[in-house]
Amino acid sequence: AVGRENIETGTRVTDLDTTGGEVESLTVATDGETETHAVDEVVVAAMPNVLEDLTGYTCEIDFQGTVCSVISLSESLMDTYWLNIADEAPFGALIEHTNFVPAARYGGEHLLYAVSYVQDSEEELWRMSDEAVEATWLSGIEDLFPDFDRSSVNWIETARNPRTAPVYERGYLDMVIPYDLASEVADGVYYAGMASRAQYPERSLNGGIRAGFACADRIAEKDELEQRQAATAVGDGGQRD
Repeated sequence: AVGRENIETGTRVTDLDTTGGEVESLTVATDGETETHAVDEVVVAAMPNVLEDLTGYTCEIDFQGTVCSVISLSESLMDTYWLNIADEAPFGALIEHTNFVPAARYGGEHLLYAVSYVQDSEEELWRMSDEAVEATWLSGIEDLFPDFDRSSVNWIETARNPRTAPVYERGYLDMVIPYDLASEVADGVYYAGMASRAQYPERSLNGGIRAGFACADRIAEKDELEQRQAATAVGDGGQRD
């Protein structure tokens, strides 16, 4: 069933048991304690390195990382929701989230994301301190928006992720991870993460939704087939010569 009561936060999956060629259980860690739950199917909707840690399945797709800050402002910076930057700037995009979801939802704060891709951990932006990154963002914003006033900044939080977007290259589709991993890993294991077919030719939230539906459809088809087979077996068992 789908619902808030069925979503566990602060919980990390640490192991999948695929003994005998089919998924048997998953183990989760919460507050330092672990629990194991019997399962029929599992959909891994994370990055492929998580799938590899859990199952040993390796993915050859390369990923680029991101340095991203959320900046709280007392007033709006621009009228645009998502602004891709083609000019010389330290960030590749500015996304004013509260031009999509009203600032009233956030106590009147205007939330702006400043983000830039990095190709490896040796890049200067990745190695900067949070304070240096934030100063770089604000200088870049001032260059693009001369009326911007730093006194409008309430707070800034900065994060880094080494894997946020696939690198699309020749032969990419040969490297995507199948939705159904019965042959590659074990029966009952499915994949709907960033390395799925739905995230080509570009990654998006829509792609994540499509991948989730693709896995759900396959699970439903499998369950329906098993039910028909079980009904047929019962019918055959009731026949008399």
